[in-house]
This record gives sequence, C-alpha cells and structure tokens, in this order.
Amino acid sequence: MEPIVKPVSRPTVAHHHYAVKTESVSKPKQSALETLQGDESDIRSVISPLALQTTERELAQGPYKEGEIIFRRRGNAEDSPLSFPIIVLEEFEFAADGPESVTKSPIVRARIPRGVSTAEAITLLRQDPTVDYAEANMIFSLPENETFTPVADSDFQAHPARTPNDLDKRLWNLHNTGRRNGTAGADIQATSAWEITTGSRKHGPLVAVIDTGIDYKHPELAANMWLNPDEIINDGIDNDNNGVIDDVHGYNAVEDSGDPMDDHSHGSHCAGTIAAVGNNGRGIVGVNWEARMMAIKIFDSRGNTDTATILRGLRYAAKMGVDITNNSWGDSRPSEAIKEGFAAMPSTVHFAAAGNNRNNNDHRNYYPVGHALENMVGVAATDRNDRRPVFSNYGEKTVELAAPGDQILSTVAGGYGVYSGTSMASPHAAGAAALILTEFPQATPVEVRDRLIYNSDPIPALSSSSQSGGRINAAKSLEIDTEGPAPSSRFVVKTANSKGVTLEWVTSGDDSHSGGPPADVELWVSSQPLHLGNLDEAEKLETKKPEENGSVVTYHYPTEHSEKDREFHFAMRFVDNVGQRSDLQTARASLPAAKEFYSTQFGPDDGFQGEEPWARIQEADGNWKWTDSPNGHYRGSEKSSLTSPAISLKGKSQCRLSLSAHYDFWKLDKAVVEASSDGQEWSTLGTYHGRRTSTEERNFDLSEFDGQTVRVRVRMDTDVRYNRDGIYLDSMRILGDEGPA
Repeated sequence: MEPIVKPVSRPTVAHHHYAVKTESVSKPKQSALETLQGDESDIRSVISPLALQTTERELAQGPYKEGEIIFRRRGNAEDSPLSFPIIVLEEFEFAADGPESVTKSPIVRARIPRGVSTAEAITLLRQDPTVDYAEANMIFSLPENETFTPVADSDFQAHPARTPNDLDKRLWNLHNTGRRNGTAGADIQATSAWEITTGSRKHGPLVAVIDTGIDYKHPELAANMWLNPDEIINDGIDNDNNGVIDDVHGYNAVEDSGDPMDDHSHGSHCAGTIAAVGNNGRGIVGVNWEARMMAIKIFDSRGNTDTATILRGLRYAAKMGVDITNNSWGDSRPSEAIKEGFAAMPSTVHFAAAGNNRNNNDHRNYYPVGHALENMVGVAATDRNDRRPVFSNYGEKTVELAAPGDQILSTVAGGYGVYSGTSMASPHAAGAAALILTEFPQATPVEVRDRLIYNSDPIPALSSSSQSGGRINAAKSLEIDTEGPAPSSRFVVKTANSKGVTLEWVTSGDDSHSGGPPADVELWVSSQPLHLGNLDEAEKLETKKPEENGSVVTYHYPTEHSEKDREFHFAMRFVDNVGQRSDLQTARASLPAAKEFYSTQFGPDDGFQGEEPWARIQEADGNWKWTDSPNGHYRGSEKSSLTSPAISLKGKSQCRLSLSAHYDFWKLDKAVVEASSDGQEWSTLGTYHGRRTSTEERNFDLSEFDGQTVRVRVRMDTDVRYNRDGIYLDSMRILGDEGPA
C-alpha cells in the first residue's frame, strides 16, 4: 500500500498542447516551468538508447511511483524551459542551515505526461545541462529481517533499591550481567554514563526520531516529548507560521499534519531506546532519563513511504533546527534529493541504520548511511556477546559505529516489545549523542561522531564491522578533555619521483606533546595548496592508527607515471579521542615527468623473437604488430611466447612497462606478461585475462628490475576449448626516472 500523499503546496500546471488532467486549484501560482514544450516523438528522438537502458536497470532495483519524477535545476535554470511538459506537484526548498538562507533551486516533485515513461523522463532530464539531477519518486519500506515480539505490561517490576528503579533485567544493552548466556559488560556502559549525566528536558538537544511516529501518549515517552513552544495546542492555527498546524510534538509527513502519532510501533521502539523516562518506577529506561524528542512520521501504518514524504520530513527537521536525527530505515538505492535534505542540516548529527542485508557496505552501500556526509553516522548491530548478529550490515570504511541491536526491549505503541535489527542499534548511538550534547552543548557533529568512534570499546570480533572496530561506550564518550594533540614536530616529503611520494612525520601526544598517542591521524592530498577552507575538496587518504607518542611514521602515496611534471599538496593533523584536532600541517611534493628509455613499434628490426605461431604482421596502414594468431583464431592448449631483446635499465629507477594491445580471449585463456634479468627466472608483471575484449594501453610495474638488463615476454596460456582472435601488440615502451632509486 502506498502512503497517502497530500501536496504541501498547490500544483503548478505547465501549459502545452497535451490533454493532461490538472489538479483542481484556483488560479495556480505562475511558475517558470509553465513554458515547457514538446511531444512524445520529439522526446524519444533525443534520448540516448544506452542511457535509457541504464535508467531502466536502475529503476528495476526497487518500486517507485510511475509517472512521477523528482529533480532539481542548476542555479537559476528554472527560468529556462525543459524539453517536455510537466505538472509541478510539490517544491522543496532547503535552507543552508536554517530558514533564512536558501541557496539552491528547489527540488521539484512533478507529474509527467501520459505516453512518456518514468525512465524516459528521467533519462531526458539527465541529458539536460540545466538539470542537476533527476530520479524517480521511489517507494521505500521499513528494513527487512527485523523480528518483533510483544511483551506484556505485567512482566515488569520496579526495583526501589536500584537506581534507576526501572532498569529491567532484560535490558542487557544498557547493563549486561551475563544473563541468558550473555557476556557481562557487553553493553554501552550506560550505568557509568548516568553517573555523569542522565539527559535533560530543559537543556538537552532536540532529537528527531524520523520513523513511523511516536506514541506521544505512552507513559514512558510522554514526559520526554518535545513541546513546540510557539504552537498553541489544538487551536487549528499555524501559530509559529512554519507551514504545519498544531505541530505540538512534531510532524506527520505522510498526511501533512501536526499529529505524528505512531500507528505502527517501529518509531516508538526507537524512541524508547533513546529516551524512555528513567527512574519512574515502571517499565523500562532509555539511554536518556530525560530528553526532548520530536516525532517526524514518514512511514504509514504498513511501514511504507516514498522520496517525497521523506523530503517533507527532512524539510521540517531542518526548519525546526533539530540537533540529532535518528533514521532507522534505508535502502540500497541512493537518492540525491534525500542526500540534499540531510546536507541542509550541517549542524545536525544524523544517525542511520547500517541495514539488515548481511552485506559489506564497503562493497554495496546502503542509504542514507552511505551518503558521503561527515555528519552522517552509520551504525551496525551487536548482540549480548559483543558479536555482530548475522543479519547486520557492516563496513570498515562506510559504517562508523556498532551498538546493541539484537533482542532489544523497548516501548511500542500502547505497550512494550522486543525488536532485532540495525534499526535498534542506531537509537543507542543517537541516545549516547544526546548525553554528549547535554554535557557538551557546544560540541560539533564531527566532535560528537568522533567521541563515539574513538571511545568505543575495541572488540576483536567487531574489528571489521565499522570504523570504530568495537562497540560504543557511552561513559567513555563523556570524558572531559580540554587539551588537544600538538602538531607533529616533523611533517615532510621524504622522497618524490614519477611513481609516487613518501611522507614522514613524528607522532605527537594525545594531550599536546604528552600522554599516549592521538586517536587518529587525518591526511589529505590535492593538486592545489590545502588549508582549512578547502579540505572537503581534497582526497582523504586512509591511514593507520598512531602507535605511540614520538614514533616516526613513513607513508607512501603511489601515483601513476606521468610524462608531465606534477605537483601534489598534502595536509595532515592529529585527532584525539574527544574529536579535538591539532593545527593543520602541509607539505608540497614536486614529481618529475617520467622519461622514455625504450620504445618500439615492432618494425622488422625490433629484435623480438616469437615462438611459432607468433608472427609479425603489417596492416594496411603500414603499422606493424606482433600476434599469436596470424592465421586466424589461436590454437587450443597454446604455450608459446614472444620475447624482447635485452634492454639495459642501468642508471634507471621507478621503471614501468607500457604495452598497447588489442585482445580477445575465451574466459579460461590468458596472456601473461613477464620479465627476467637472466632469461631463466621469469617474474609475472600482469595478465591479460579472458572474459574481456579490449583495446588499451596497460602499465606494468618494472621497478624490480631497476638498474639491470631485462627481457620482457608475453606468454600465451590457452585452454583446449573455444578459441578466439588472440592478442595483437601495437607498441611497447619503458619509462621511469634517471638515477638510482
């Protein structure tokens, strides 16, 4: 069932000669999109068939609303016509971090004319230079593979002698005693964190639970619900003029109303983990005993939503200035529009579920956690033994944290229940972030993220689950540390040649020059000089964790050979466990152009020796080639070679072999490129494999033979079955640097 979607703004009709039914409106607002022209035959004549196939494959990955598109124009391009008519159903304007400064054209949700498919419309818009992006109005559902078990209210008993008195024994995620074959201490260390802070209804951050809504009347949640200070309850008036009537506790983006009551349970479960009221003598306790939670309902009662509904929810969150969002939902399909919605809140820290597909997100990402935003924090799940449950997605690069997500007891609409999934892990991180911002209200989203990453308890079984390599520790993340790491006493370019750059630095201390090592080192590279204002435009490099204060670190940055002089700029700084950073240090490396030491076009005097059936052939254009199959397809079980003459690399370094060739092999056949200094022992440099047909120039590392005399050979190794056209070598070159390595 699709969610009920009520347009937030009146539709704008594009005038054209199609008989397109328009929505009933009174004198719609004039729009620049009203001047669009075109007909179906014109539209299809300009679509690239290959691009259309790509779009169709993309749309086949999941459901979407046929006949609707979402797109955004570049700059002021909305004043120029598109190439086909549309009906504007909705426009989304996102401020750059608040309602005052809109800097981009609005995101448009539109209906396309009958006779034009969604794939055709998207493809055509993507070909339009005035369009930034275009996509379908995708339909999403709550994460798969999440189990739910209801829990009766009668199962709970208060414990007056314990603080909090509602820390139920089944809340292993907050306090693991080893019950039910668990591991004592395999929890987020909530009881230790509560000795520092339990949250605050007055001064705590505003936490938006973007989900199925929240049962804001639930006795465990009601006291911790946000109250809109500028809205009068149930007077039927939009008192704060934010576009929503009576939004006392949040927003219902499904129905475009101010009532975000949960009619599912998923959102209330997430809310209970974040902030079920603590020490109230009933039920359970959340990570925060006191909090300010806002409900943003984007899923209907059956757990369905679409891109436009999500955008409505994100627009509300951005407009109301939330500090934290929890997003226990996602999909393998990315959305530029949704990414923009999150990006419009750079001062907000977003937590998102890593997914329940058993996938490595480094190889196949999951969204919104996969969107490249520094304030987007992905969370994988752990169980009561600090292991990753089989359902949980993971990723050393693309998932930041891991937190309890298996068999989690929390509130649901009208009661209590147990859920399992990464949807349950994300609220633990969001709850811990709320404690951090209660204690350190000036902390930036990056600092909040870093406190959680660098203070996680390292767990060997979780080393590949996330960047943290462990499970979050809420208590450690609240450490008071006012002194950050000092910059390195030495950050220099040690060597630079046509093949790469070697950097060297000395590790500083966590607290200035004293203490243990910093938690991490950040390193960037760019073709332009680097400073704090342009780090986002540079490539961030992977580095190892610092080992000890004062240690000397050597880092090699490899590059492809270039026949032009090049310049690379590097920037580096240390990060401590609470996100404090040292001053930025920079270094510049000048790389000389690689020089050509040897070249041949395979003429009659090239000195190459080919075993039968290899032969030199001359084509109609006069160019010479060496091939293993001069008389047609190569033979089965072929084991023959083409060998170069001896080539001196004396006084040469960082050498590279460059071969230009066309090849066509069966999947089990190959041509192996090898080199030898004595003609007896051969080292493999690389292989032309089957399953491909290609014409290309390939480069092979020959630096093992720097300063020596070398021979190169190409050796055919074929199967007894199917034969193809083989390999044709056009030219061969050797490049590198003058002088020893």
